[in-house]
Amino acid sequence: VLLVGAGLMLRTFANLMRADVGLSTDGLIVTRVLLDPNRFPDGADRVAYFARLVPQLRAIPGVENVALTTGLPLNDMNFGPTRPYWREGETPPKGGGRKVRLQMISPGYFATTGTPLLTGRPFTERDDQNATPVAILNETLARQLWPNERAVGKRIIIDYLARGPYPYEVVGVMRDARSESLRDDAEPEIRLPHAQVPYNRVNVVIRASKQIDPRSLFGAIREAARRVDPTEPVHSVLLMSDLLRSATARERFTFAVLGAFSALALVVATAGLYAVAAASVARRTAELSIRAAIGASHHDLLSMILREGARLVVAGIAAGVVIAFALSETLRALLFGVAPFDATTYAAVAALLLCASVLGILSPARRAARTNAAALLRT
Repeated sequence: VLLVGAGLMLRTFANLMRADVGLSTDGLIVTRVLLDPNRFPDGADRVAYFARLVPQLRAIPGVENVALTTGLPLNDMNFGPTRPYWREGETPPKGGGRKVRLQMISPGYFATTGTPLLTGRPFTERDDQNATPVAILNETLARQLWPNERAVGKRIIIDYLARGPYPYEVVGVMRDARSESLRDDAEPEIRLPHAQVPYNRVNVVIRASKQIDPRSLFGAIREAARRVDPTEPVHSVLLMSDLLRSATARERFTFAVLGAFSALALVVATAGLYAVAAASVARRTAELSIRAAIGASHHDLLSMILREGARLVVAGIAAGVVIAFALSETLRALLFGVAPFDATTYAAVAALLLCASVLGILSPARRAARTNAAALLRT
C-alpha cells in the first residue's frame, strides 16, 4: 500500500518537473523592484527609472538580456490586476462581465524568458505612451474571443473601471503560461507594454550566460540597482528555478515521506519473508531429507520451496493491491498527470515486491536444496 502511494507520488513529481510553465528557467534570474509611490507618483517617473536600470543590468558581464514583467508563473510575485474586457463592437456587459488578468512587460520579454510568441510581433521601444495602445493575448484568451479566427489585428476593450474603458489593438498571441498552479488550466491573460501602463511593482528578469553560474551575478545586480538609485534597492534576487521548486514543495515533501516509509516497509517485508522462509525450511528438514533420499533433485527442492513461497507472496500482493486501490482515491488531490488507479504504477509495485520476495526466499531455499540427505537421515 505504501509503495503504491509512493509510486503515484513519484510519477506526479516527474510530471510536475516536466510540465511546461511557459518559459525557460535555465539561467533565469528574478529580482523584485518595488518603487516608493511617493517618490515615483506618476508613470513618467517610473518609466524613467526603469529606463536607467535596465541598461545598467544589461551591462553586467555575463548578462545576455534583461526585461520587465509584473507577473511570473507559479509564485506570489504576481502584481497584475484583473479587469473586465470584451471585444470591440460588443455591447459592454452589465455588472462588469468577465475579467482577465493584465501583465505589463517590456520589450525583450519574450527573448529573455524564452516564452514562445505564436503569432504577431513582440513589443518594441516604439510602443510607448504616445503610441497606439497595443496588447498581446495568450492563446486561451485568443481562442475564446476569436475561435477559428486570427486574433492579430483585432481590437479588445479593457475596462479600467474608474478610468473607463480603453481599446487595445492585438499585435500578438503568446503561448499559455501557468500563473497560479501547474495543476490548473491556463487562465485568460493579456500582456500590455509597461511603458503604456507603468506599474511601480515589477519583476526584473535577467538571462545569464550559459557559461557562468547565475548566482555569481547576484551581487552585481544589487550594486547596479544602488547606482541607479541608492534609496530604491532591489527587494530580492533569486533564480526562477528556485521559485518553481518552491511551487512543488508540497509534492516533494509528500513523496519524501511516502518514499521513506515505503523503503522501510520494503526492507521489513523482505527481512520478514527471509525469516519466515528460513524457519519453514528448518522445520521441514526431515521432510526435505526424505524427498532427497527418494530421488528429488536440488532443482526439484528449490522449485518446490520457491513455488510455495510465491503463492503466499502473490496472495499478499493481491490483498495489498485491493487495499491500495481503495485508499489511493484519497491521493487524488495531490496527483498530477496520473490517475489514482494507474495500472502502470500498480504493475511496477507488484513486480518490485515479487522480486524482493523471491530474493528473500531464495537464500534459505538454496540452502535447503543443498541439504546432505544421508547425513540428516542418520540423525
